[in-house]
Amino acid sequence: LMRESWPMLDAVSKKHPRDFTCGEKLCRLHKHAMRECGATTYAPLLGPLSEQTVKNFSLSLSSPYLYLASICVSEFGRNPAYSKLLFDMMANLSTSVFNSLRTADDLTSHPDVVEEFFYLAGRMINYCPSALVQSPLLNSLLQYAAIGMKLHHRDANRGTLNFLEATASYSLKLRTASALDAN
Repeated sequence: LMRESWPMLDAVSKKHPRDFTCGEKLCRLHKHAMRECGATTYAPLLGPLSEQTVKNFSLSLSSPYLYLASICVSEFGRNPAYSKLLFDMMANLSTSVFNSLRTADDLTSHPDVVEEFFYLAGRMINYCPSALVQSPLLNSLLQYAAIGMKLHHRDANRGTLNFLEATASYSLKLRTASALDAN
């Protein structure tokens, strides 16, 4: 059904890329379909969905697209076959965020984007960390998190803290494994 509906859903997203409500409904539909069908069945749509998500987010700066990206990471991230696709999606979304939200005022004006962006980054660390922790993007995310923590918005801070906690936990896990190997 989703493969058959893809052309129509794609046309709707192209026609209304900046419509928050439309984006939210489309993202919710993909989330529920992905979870109901399972990753194996939904896998053929992941590439086009990733491209559409990045494009629509870059046009709209609407947080539902970041949430959908997070769902993709949680559903496909443990499978190494999708690591590069998910990392590329994260990198492209990061470029849009970094280019659009440059100042503290920009971040303050979009707390939902800050929150969902850092939840997405946290899921990348939790589900498929290799590409992210080996790239310069991690340093940029950490610097951006330092700015994000200065916001006076509980949800934005919660997303940022989630990412920082995931990063610290991953680092601790690596150190513990390294110490065990040394013994």
